[in-house]
Formats: sequence, C-alpha cells, structure tokens
Amino acid sequence: MASKEFEKLMAYMAANPMPKVSREKTRENMSTFGANAQLPENVTSQDPSDAPVRTRLFAPDKAGPGLILFAHGGGFTLGSIESHMHVAAWLAHYAGMPVVIFDYSLAPEAPFPAALEDFRAMFEWALGKGHAASSLGLAGDSAGANLGVSLAANGYVERPGAIAALSPSFNLAGYLAIDPEENPDKSFSADEIAEGFRLYLGSTAPDDPRASPNFADLSKLPPTLVQFATEEVFAPGARDLAEKAKAAGAEIEIDEWPEMTHDWHWFAPRLPEAREALERAGTFLAQNLK
Repeated sequence: MASKEFEKLMAYMAANPMPKVSREKTRENMSTFGANAQLPENVTSQDPSDAPVRTRLFAPDKAGPGLILFAHGGGFTLGSIESHMHVAAWLAHYAGMPVVIFDYSLAPEAPFPAALEDFRAMFEWALGKGHAASSLGLAGDSAGANLGVSLAANGYVERPGAIAALSPSFNLAGYLAIDPEENPDKSFSADEIAEGFRLYLGSTAPDDPRASPNFADLSKLPPTLVQFATEEVFAPGARDLAEKAKAAGAEIEIDEWPEMTHDWHWFAPRLPEAREALERAGTFLAQNLK
C-alpha cells in the first residue's frame, strides 16, 4: 500500500499540472528542484577537476571500496548534476560507497551517440583512477539507466561489476510505436518524452541496439538490477529486457513496484518508497562490486 506521502504527492501533481514551457525552462526548473532537495547528513561532496565532463562525487562517511557511476534521467534532453544530485547522494548513503554523477551531452544539441561516449569516457576515467572494472557499478534512472545498460551490453567498456537500472527507458522503438494516449502514467507528458527520444536518436534507428539495449547481446551484462513501477509506460520494455537477459544467461534481479509512478526515486527526500528503492539498489550494488 502506498504511503500517505506518496498519495499527497500524487494529489498535488494532479491538482497542479506542469505548464508547458520551453526545454531551457524545464532544465532550469529541474535543476532548482534538485538543488533544494535534502541530502543525507553523512554524505559529503567534491567536484573532481580531472574528469572528462563536469562531475560531482558524493561519498558517505567510512565509504567502502568501489565506485558507482550514476547517469541522470531526463529523456536524453533534460537533467544535470544539480537536478539529480540528491538521488546520487542517497544512493551513496545506502550503498556505503562513493557515487559519481556527471553531466553528459544532451540532445538536441548533441544527439546519439554523444551521451554514450561521455559515459564511456567517465568509465575510462575511473579505470585511470585505479579502479578495477569489477569494482565499478553503473547506475542511472530512466534515460540514464538506458545508457548504463547500453554501455555494457554493447561492449563499449570492460565488463563492470554490476548495474542498477532505475525506472529504465530501454526500448525506445517500442515506446515510439505506441499511442501516447495509451500512457498509463500521467505524471509526465508522453508526447514530450517521444519528442525527446526522436531528438536524441537523430538519424539513428530506434531499434539500434546501442540506443535500445533490448536488441543487444545481453549475455554481456554483469549482475543487473532492473527496478521499475508496475504501471509505468516503460515497464514492458524493462520486463522484456530482463527476460531476454535471463534467457541469454545474465544474472538479472527484477524489482517491480506496484502503485508507484515513473522515476519515483527522484522524490527520495520526500517519499519513503523512493528511499527504500534506493536502499535496495545500493545494497545490490554493494553486494556485487568487488
């Protein structure tokens, strides 16, 4: 049963629908929300100056070995360190290890595969800092989860230790083939998400395995947590990838949440369900990184 906090949030969102504004304004609003979100008290941050893209590292007190690279969500056109740093900080808190969140290239300014290349550069940077690939975890929400799984499944990098995919938007081809009116999750605009996917893809086919990892060789995946809401519009793509990966021999854990909305993790300071989901993801990563 959903918490009172979740019910209040959904009621507020239903009564106060987001007005349609420019992409630049949406980016600004998301960053403002994230910058004002509460962070766990035991986590400190620093901004590494030698990373290939703008980066922030969150580390809990007495952090254990390993490093998690976190790619934010936002449909490949939105999001930043500021908009999602609270998610990264809470993940660091629960995983008990450092989490790095970074600003990857966004569409339409930089379409596919720019974001994927930025993620690969961050992985190589972490290796250069002395981390073994098996000690590196890839994590992300929504579009960020797509990037992490795509990176590993397509062999862009050495096999990482584990992946946590939160509310992943895996199958872009499947999403673009449905009627936006069929979207069961009214917490976001289905039309705007579809537009963002098209801007990200540019001339790339939506079923390209580098953009939609459902079509990749999923046997290459390390232990992977696929965590999503039962009724969110991306749930079919998440289930499909998890089932295909299991059939290919990968170690997959499915964590399906009834009643939640897409990317409920973003409300971690407010929602107990978001903190619990991040705790499960953090525990999964900590148990699998070597």
